[in-house]
Amino acid sequence: EGWRNPIMVVFETTVSVEAETKNTASGIIPVPAEVYLQAPPGFTYICPLTATVYKPPYTQSVPQNECKVHHETETDRNKLSLFFGSGLKAGVRYVFTIDLVNARIIDLANNFFFLATRLDGQVVESVRLPGFRLAKGMDDTKYVPVPSREDRRVEATANEVSFMIGTTSAITTDTTLEVKAPVGFRFNLDCTGDVQYASWIPGAVALPTVEFCTNLERISIELGNVAHIQMKGKWEVANYGLAVKVRNPMFTPTRNFWGLTIFDRQMVPQMTEAWVHGFPIQVVHHPVLVPYNNGNGVDGEAAINRVEVSFNLTTTLEPHPSFHHSVVLRAAEGFRFPSVCRDFTPNTKQVGRTPLPDETHCEGNDATELKLTLPVMRGLVNGTRYE
Repeated sequence: EGWRNPIMVVFETTVSVEAETKNTASGIIPVPAEVYLQAPPGFTYICPLTATVYKPPYTQSVPQNECKVHHETETDRNKLSLFFGSGLKAGVRYVFTIDLVNARIIDLANNFFFLATRLDGQVVESVRLPGFRLAKGMDDTKYVPVPSREDRRVEATANEVSFMIGTTSAITTDTTLEVKAPVGFRFNLDCTGDVQYASWIPGAVALPTVEFCTNLERISIELGNVAHIQMKGKWEVANYGLAVKVRNPMFTPTRNFWGLTIFDRQMVPQMTEAWVHGFPIQVVHHPVLVPYNNGNGVDGEAAINRVEVSFNLTTTLEPHPSFHHSVVLRAAEGFRFPSVCRDFTPNTKQVGRTPLPDETHCEGNDATELKLTLPVMRGLVNGTRYE
């Protein structure tokens, strides 16, 4: 069985479902509103709900709920019930994410999900949703860091990422290789020239012939992070080396996993690995700027405002014998850094912070930019909070 398959469910109610009470032999009991989701036979769920990392537009998370699955009964393992004591409102586009455990095999005649809102077991609204096909798993498929070929800077346009693809069975027909990057990355619309055999990965063999590559933006503007590579030739049981260029996001994605799937030309999945750990983007984390004078400037008068800045790095800058590393701070339009830094100090003596070197040179450009230049052979360390 395949674990860790979170599915996102989006639905819009047209009829409200209000929680009620009813009289029974044991007294008055509450009757909550319910969202019922029945999967194809062989699937099951893991409660509670998981966080929806990227919500679709105009959606809101479902209210606080009680999540139930009857795992002890084989015929009920594929049935999920979410109970809402606060009810469900009409005209609201709800979203939730639940971990699904995949079946060993799929009955194509029953490959659909049944979604309904209910009250006391009675259906209020319902819809039938198409299921999906399952594929064999890959083996030892992973991202391979190659710093000399990568550019992990913010919004770099040609970051070449390398992967090892371990196949577990032969595929003799022409195929489509889907590379799904984390949200925020983007492949070029025509990415044919961005794909190649990663010959630098030890033990990796050459890919089948790449015919062409395209991202899926023509299907949806939100699918720029998915590339389809049309490949001619067979796959053997081997470790293949793949390199593909991609545009980086502004920050490391919250869900930082890549997905690699081999489809046949009818888009039936043959082999997949959905949890390939990604890499961090070289971005400054948790920057804090504390001003000591919030007063507005006045024409003809300088409003001196001393500021205290601290930040975390995600990438180590190694010391260099002839190159000076620097830290650049850019302010919004209307602010101005004088060319001479008055009262500059690299050490504010705050607990938990590491000062820049004492020999750090500070210089403004009489405009919006301030540059702090470090001495030769002084680097900056990943994970350190500087001030």
